[in-house]
Amino acid sequence: MKIKRIFRLIALLVLVALAGWYARHHVDDLARLRNFRWSYFAPLVAVHLAALGFNGWMNRLLLARLGVPLTFTQWYGLAAVNAVANYLPLPQGGAVARGAILKRLHGLGYRRYAATVLFGYVMSLVLVGAAGLVALAYLRFHGVRSSWLMWGVFAALTLLCVLLAPGAARLLPGQRLAQLSEGYRLLGTPGIIARLVAARVALMAVNATGIWLAYRSIGRSTGWVSSLVVALSAMASGVVNVTPGNTGAAEAAAWGAAQGIGQDRVATLNAALIYRLSAAAVIFVVGPLATYVLTRRSAALKGAAPELAPETPLA
Repeated sequence: MKIKRIFRLIALLVLVALAGWYARHHVDDLARLRNFRWSYFAPLVAVHLAALGFNGWMNRLLLARLGVPLTFTQWYGLAAVNAVANYLPLPQGGAVARGAILKRLHGLGYRRYAATVLFGYVMSLVLVGAAGLVALAYLRFHGVRSSWLMWGVFAALTLLCVLLAPGAARLLPGQRLAQLSEGYRLLGTPGIIARLVAARVALMAVNATGIWLAYRSIGRSTGWVSSLVVALSAMASGVVNVTPGNTGAAEAAAWGAAQGIGQDRVATLNAALIYRLSAAAVIFVVGPLATYVLTRRSAALKGAAPELAPETPLA
């Protein structure tokens, strides 16, 4: 854990230094953000609201398998709480906040909850990798070359599918992997997997559309598939998650993706910043409101929900 904290601190300092260098040497490029067309703000807000919805619905599916039914207010609100808490200087702050609220609302034990987080996280990375390979292949078919590094990153993420195998816990030691395997046996039914894949693919399409709109909002016309590669690269950067809200890391990944597929890096970074700022405008309005509603609700129901013991096995 000490090594992990040191790594996160070093990565954070590197990102801050890079951001300072870029801001100092690219003042004119950043000034282009003032050309933002406000007619695109409402569509961008709709994109972020839809993204919260898909994230919440996937969480609802996993928790329903554990016998925890969520109302619309709860599953959508938890997605908003997760988004705003991720900006806290706390590793996996969103997941921690969701777990605390679910514990108070439904008495859900943390071990059971952790299985849904691990299962959903790994499946997300696998699908990001697979979608990235498909997108790169499509661009290559249409004459757009991409760097070998991007192929390697997306391929590595796709190979994480081995962690979803029921017997994965026997391959490597460690409680986290064992918990993931145990969660898979309960959560990994064909019906749930099919619905999760459909929702995750839809979410990736929504994020790609948001990047595409962000490009157009500054007067740049970029293909939707190229926007998808940029969006997937930003999502993949969440693996390291060294900064609150993945701020800086996602934008750096977008910059790298643009270079990897021959897109304008400055325009891509500006589009990523617009996407970030419009997301923050939604998250920091909906998130605190959802937190207030859910905490009030959990306070009213405290002691009413049956407690699931944290050490109760998943299956």
